[in-house]
Amino acid sequence: MTRKSIVDDLWKDGNSGLSKKTLYSIINYIFDQINQALVEGQEVKISGFGTFRVRHTKGRRGRNPRTGEMRVIHPKRTVQLKPSKKLTTELNLLAKRCKI
Repeated sequence: MTRKSIVDDLWKDGNSGLSKKTLYSIINYIFDQINQALVEGQEVKISGFGTFRVRHTKGRRGRNPRTGEMRVIHPKRTVQLKPSKKLTTELNLLAKRCKI
């Protein structure tokens, strides 16, 4: 799913009465706010979906599996999603129906 597909789905729904350009602006604003909160180190909770958190990884030594060369992996920050119970339950129900 992309921003374009989200905007297209909202626009096709037709209930909003907004143009595609306006919908793009709204979607971009929402994602910009989420990005800014994460950059500032805040959690972002979206009810029924999950919680985004900034996770800090420590520096460590690693090995290139192709060459066997030892390298230093520098510390970094990544985003982690902890799915909500509702989302997890829906995914597990779908897996049971599809026998995944």
